[in-house]
Amino acid sequence: MPVIESVACFDRIREAVLFSRGGNAQLSLMRSGVEFSDTHKSEEITVATLTLDSYLSGHDLVPQYIKIDAEGAEVRILKGARNLLAGNAEIICELHPYAWPEFGSGLAELKDLADAAGRRIRYLDQNAEIGDQVEYGTVVLQRFS
Repeated sequence: MPVIESVACFDRIREAVLFSRGGNAQLSLMRSGVEFSDTHKSEEITVATLTLDSYLSGHDLVPQYIKIDAEGAEVRILKGARNLLAGNAEIICELHPYAWPEFGSGLAELKDLADAAGRRIRYLDQNAEIGDQVEYGTVVLQRFS
């Protein structure tokens, strides 16, 4: 049975503002992730953040599959998921590199996290590893064979 939690995954445990665009499914920890013009103002919701590792261990969960779609916070979430990355879960992640500068993240950091965990990054629809350029899209963080 699905469980809905009122928390957001990030790289540390704290409190943050989650921005919502009119109650739709589009949410972000950065205002620019949901506000595209003056006519589309966001709603602010205060939420607790936690690391993915702390959530999984706190609930005795060992997932087989994880999908991350976090409107630019994906690298920060993966920083808080080093145990998950070191495990055998299949990890699918939607990349939003246009938002990474606001989160203080970048491609080099994502690659370092993957390398340290013995994983490679490739776009879901391609067989080659991600190169020196990154664009919006869905990737797989695969274990090296």
